Amino acid sequence: GSFTDNDLTLARPSPSPPPSPPAPPSPPLATVLPFVITGGCADKRAVLDGVEYAAAGYTASGAPYYRDSSSSVYIYWDPDCNGAGEPARWIVHALAPSTTGALDLDGDGQCVLAAYIDSEDSSSPPLGMSTWQVFCDGSFTDNDLTLARPSPSPPPSPPAPPSPPLATVLPFVITGGCADKRAVLDGVEYAAAGYTASGAPYYRDSSSSVYIYWDPDCNGAGEPARWIVHALAPSTTGALDLDGDGQCVLAAYIDSEDSSSPPLGMSTWQVFCDGSFTDND
Repeated sequence: GSFTDNDLTLARPSPSPPPSPPAPPSPPLATVLPFVITGGCADKRAVLDGVEYAAAGYTASGAPYYRDSSSSVYIYWDPDCNGAGEPARWIVHALAPSTTGALDLDGDGQCVLAAYIDSEDSSSPPLGMSTWQVFCDGSFTDNDLTLARPSPSPPPSPPAPPSPPLATVLPFVITGGCADKRAVLDGVEYAAAGYTASGAPYYRDSSSSVYIYWDPDCNGAGEPARWIVHALAPSTTGALDLDGDGQCVLAAYIDSEDSSSPPLGMSTWQVFCDGSFTDND
């Protein structure tokens, strides 16, 4: 009820701490390398065995998340998958993660997921072999999964050398055909008429419109490469079965890996004579 001496201290307030520096920007998404995951149990082979995951974006923490383009399954880092204090972990989930939420990135308040591995490293799921918890046969079990960078694509094949000018491809005269095929195989000249997709020249007898061409596989079922005598012009865009009939119905042929020219000189061809193929020099 009276005034008394009282030592009071007046001081300047402590300065506020400087604001935290902004988080460094996430690296460009194109620099985040994909990985292939292998080793998943039978239940999860479709998404965890031989499947490539590529970076699809970033979550609010700055962690990249990944997507398998063939099945739309995601792998992402969640600081707490149910918001109730679960450890930080990498998660395999059928839903894309929230890119704005801080935790429980599927927003269900639970940890319902296909697979996970606890990890404080948000920069990438662990590469190499690690033991994940995978939901197999109705429960979570230890499953060693391997994450590895995909093998680099082989360099593109060099372009095929250009075919020589057609005028430089010399004609030839074929002789010796059996009686059935004399009109097209005995004393008949064939001249270059064009090139097929393989770069091999094909030839035409102007008097009868019969063609001789090289086909890598005349029925598309694994036949040997051969030079063929045929009444139809070959496809100039197809890779094989150049008459497009799925069969090897032809007048004559000789097996050959040399696509530059049918063999000059005497050779034994198979010629359809008197109802069957026979040797014909």
